[in-house]
Amino acid sequence: MTRHRGGFTLLELLVVLVVLAITAAAAVPAFLSSARATPEHKAATALAEALIQARNAARESGAAATFVLSPADGRFWITTRDSATSGIVPLAGAVTLVAAGQDRTTCRFQPWGPATPFVVTVRATTSESVHVDSWSGEIGISDAPRS
Repeated sequence: MTRHRGGFTLLELLVVLVVLAITAAAAVPAFLSSARATPEHKAATALAEALIQARNAARESGAAATFVLSPADGRFWITTRDSATSGIVPLAGAVTLVAAGQDRTTCRFQPWGPATPFVVTVRATTSESVHVDSWSGEIGISDAPRS
């Protein structure tokens, strides 16, 4: 006669705990990034994505692409040799864009990498700066000092 015992072995419990720990470790960065999702950061991310779209258009077409931004209302235009697109950076609440006192600011991306310098500050309760490196064309977001 054989007896069946109910329950789990120690090895089975350890395997389940390890799987739960790995899942929790993968989920923590997602929770931390959502905590930083302020209106300023969302607008800065949207602006950076539009700049990436312009940079990619230059690389794909083999011709320079120009990104023009109107900081007053968040409208932007991307023009290449044979096409043009437009969009709007979402400015929720008291979020504003500041571009060195200019009515419009422009960044021209070359297909081989370089770009004209570009810096726009996204302001509300905090400030973030969206910038384009002139040598590499790389686009970044950083905390901007409040002035």
